[in-house]
Amino acid sequence: MGVSLDGIVAIPRGDGSVPVMEGEWGLPPEDPELTQLKLGWVGEAGAHLMGRVTYEAMAGYWPTSTHAYAVPMNEIPKVVFSNTLDRADWGDTQIVRGDLGEQIARLKREP
Repeated sequence: MGVSLDGIVAIPRGDGSVPVMEGEWGLPPEDPELTQLKLGWVGEAGAHLMGRVTYEAMAGYWPTSTHAYAVPMNEIPKVVFSNTLDRADWGDTQIVRGDLGEQIARLKREP
């Protein structure tokens, strides 16, 4: 998987499609023990930081997904770095504008 600076996640065939969530490389079938391990990691995250493009793809998928990862993905606070996104309706999401480095430093200082 590769992520460009503007937030595009490229699938292995490299066609630049929007992120593929379930059924291809995004969430392949996996061992149940591995799934539980990964769910633990996701559940321990303090926040999920992303750009607008990734936010829009995920916000269009996770709220209605029945995948095991949907519960933690919907519960984790989300921070979207964008100067163009006007609304963020997916759960606990805040839009952050301005200098990326300064904003990340500010977030790190929060409890």
